[in-house]
Amino acid sequence: MNKDIIDKANSFGLISLISKKFQVSEKSVYGYLYNLTDHAPDSILWGRKIIFSFLFFILLPFAFLTRKNKRNKEKVDVVFNIWNYNIRKNSYNQYYLSLDDILKKEGVKTKLYINKAPQNAFLEYGDYISSDYVDKKNFVFRFLSVFFDFKFFFKIIGFSLKENVNFLYLFVRFFIGYIKIISFCKNINSSVYCSANDIEAYLLLHEILKKNNVKYILIQSSLREQYHLLYKGADYVCCYSENQRNMYMHESNDFKNVVSCGSIKNLEFLNKKVPVKYDVMLVEQFADRSGFAYASNEAYVDILKNYIRFSKEFPEYSFAYRVRPEKREERRHIKLYDSIFEELEQSKIILDSEGSSYEAVKSSRLVIGYFSTLCFESIGLGVPALFFYYDDFKYEIFDYNNSSDDFLVTDSSYEIFKASILKKLKENNNEYFEKYKPIYMNQKESVVDDLLDEIRFHIN
Repeated sequence: MNKDIIDKANSFGLISLISKKFQVSEKSVYGYLYNLTDHAPDSILWGRKIIFSFLFFILLPFAFLTRKNKRNKEKVDVVFNIWNYNIRKNSYNQYYLSLDDILKKEGVKTKLYINKAPQNAFLEYGDYISSDYVDKKNFVFRFLSVFFDFKFFFKIIGFSLKENVNFLYLFVRFFIGYIKIISFCKNINSSVYCSANDIEAYLLLHEILKKNNVKYILIQSSLREQYHLLYKGADYVCCYSENQRNMYMHESNDFKNVVSCGSIKNLEFLNKKVPVKYDVMLVEQFADRSGFAYASNEAYVDILKNYIRFSKEFPEYSFAYRVRPEKREERRHIKLYDSIFEELEQSKIILDSEGSSYEAVKSSRLVIGYFSTLCFESIGLGVPALFFYYDDFKYEIFDYNNSSDDFLVTDSSYEIFKASILKKLKENNNEYFEKYKPIYMNQKESVVDDLLDEIRFHIN
């Protein structure tokens, strides 16, 4: 496995060597490299392409030093990370703007940090911090300290040849990441940094933010498995539930305060009155491609077959299929779905794709699905969810020890499918919510107020 490389590099002394050269902890170095292996192509890691990685490294000055720098020199209290420049389509961005507006009225200095955006995309929101800035002085110092340290290079190359692995590729990726993080921390010039990009909450980022006296506030943006949350850190985390909180609290991490408070995306619809249109709504969640341990197209086809059959047997109920338009093109490439989707489109099931998914949830008596985040958010919105997970894989997003068949169904037979839905439609769900809300979507109305209190605490 690729992650074995990091353990061997650690035993070889490379993690300690990199730690000393960049003046960060060994755990941060190990964790960053560990996370890099998830994205490193096997063909690069296990191929003999060290020379190409070296050439890439010596070309870095051209990439970094030729940038037109625009550094934020204004000291601010809070920076909000806009990680999707299409601000009108990203619900987190909308909440950032709401928080930003509230804090500005209190006299708090705030700015938006834009990861990537077309030029002038945010002019209507005032001055913002661009991600283009590079700390060139730091880059030159670090680059020269590595480039002229022949002993350091020989050790990396020696390890690569010994293990027949291109560790130099990982080191170059680490170097680039380090420079970007150092530049980012200098650029934001803030007391508090707030982001919903928990996947990139690396220990390295948290450590350097701490060195710059910046408090790191994190908002969970989607369901996470444990491997998503290894060697990560922040000062405060607003997470979905107790099951997810346990993953954040893994011993490899450095999350200081993790609060189980539900999804911030639910707030707009939490108390909204929506007329009921559907008895049952299935949320689209087919496997994007084969090879996932936790998902299979065959299992999702079985769910669709059962759903279509159920709709025919019980015409007195109303049914919807919540379509994900952005995934539809991907689905067209999976031939396995052709016949079943043709059957779906010819059934009485309504293909629902208009408006907000959260409003569609609120307009349903029961939401069913494979493992979609929306189904978990449904619980926070007060609509019961039923999961049909037919794979043998033990998926960590489910708490198997505390979940019964009134929540998680693993038997793919139609009779079980039918009995599960009929029972859920007829029963009172008070006990269901009492049991499953804390575990899966511990929704609090005070999420935004709690975030504001946390921000105020660190800037006062």
